[in-house]
Amino acid sequence: MERFVKGLAESGVNVVIVSGSVSEVAVHYLEKYKILTLKVMSKFELKRIANATGAVPLVKLGTPTPEETGFAEEVH
Repeated sequence: MERFVKGLAESGVNVVIVSGSVSEVAVHYLEKYKILTLKVMSKFELKRIANATGAVPLVKLGTPTPEETGFAEEVH
């Protein structure tokens, strides 16, 4: 799990938005690498966020490609 989260951090990801559960181990490493994790309960909202940021919703564990990651000036 640490390799996965470290790969996210190294690729420039600093916010992860999920619609399912996140294990405590994953939360630990996300916090260690200072990646904000947001849980969205609605798949509709997740799709809206993905469209707004240019991201692709992923169901696989692995470092996303630059084409799959989105961008936002700020998150609040």
